[in-house]
Amino acid sequence: MNDNIDYGIFIPNTKKRYSIDKKGEVYSHYRFLNNGKKQNHIFKIRRYTQNNNKTLLVSLVLDKGAKNKVFYITTLMETCYNLQKPDNYHFYDLRYKDNDFTNTSLDNLIYKIRLQKDSNYNFYPQPFYDNKGNITHKICGVCGEKKNINDFHLQLAKRQNENNTYRNMCESCRAKRRWQVIKSDKDLYEKYMLKGKEWANSKEGILYYKNYRINYNIHERDNLTPHYISTSLRMKINELTPTLIELSKKRIKLKRQIKNQTNIIS
Repeated sequence: MNDNIDYGIFIPNTKKRYSIDKKGEVYSHYRFLNNGKKQNHIFKIRRYTQNNNKTLLVSLVLDKGAKNKVFYITTLMETCYNLQKPDNYHFYDLRYKDNDFTNTSLDNLIYKIRLQKDSNYNFYPQPFYDNKGNITHKICGVCGEKKNINDFHLQLAKRQNENNTYRNMCESCRAKRRWQVIKSDKDLYEKYMLKGKEWANSKEGILYYKNYRINYNIHERDNLTPHYISTSLRMKINELTPTLIELSKKRIKLKRQIKNQTNIIS
């Protein structure tokens, strides 16, 4: 035994026969002779790939006389070094910072959100956290904008013992993609419009549009939109010039300031 070598941590459920170090190298600490006796003998286990898969595997014998069992090196590193996923609201895979799957060192491993091959995302959906580890924002995989986590749909788990997961596409981009699909299909478009009319005439729809109009008018008034200015001037929007819009904004703001001062004095 070489006392200068760090053999790492013993792999659970191997009866201290195998260990793995921080570089992802696996060592055997003893072997069984033909007569069944155990002999202390430390040597490095060969790692290999299978079917051109870009990940390293290792075969271990868990019990005397048993067949080899295959393990992923990343799985052993995750278990033995207690690596924790950034959150429980995404599916994560343990990947390599330098994209070299042969570099299984602990400091080269990183959790990355699992992306489907057919997702066609333009950007990596990176989540962001506050000081308490709660997700606050996320990059949309389609538009690339950093948005509040509430702008992403939380999908319910399909199986037991699974967590709910956030989509990698914001609701705005998801709605745009869905609308493109609907517009390209005549039958789907007709069904969509019919359901839209039915919902708009329902109690829920009527209440929604009523509140929407109230909030929209508040937004128009507070932000002095061109539509609000054209209405106040009783002009069409296309008749407004940039200079007229700026002058009108100043006039409206001044009138509001005078009104506020008058209310304070009175």
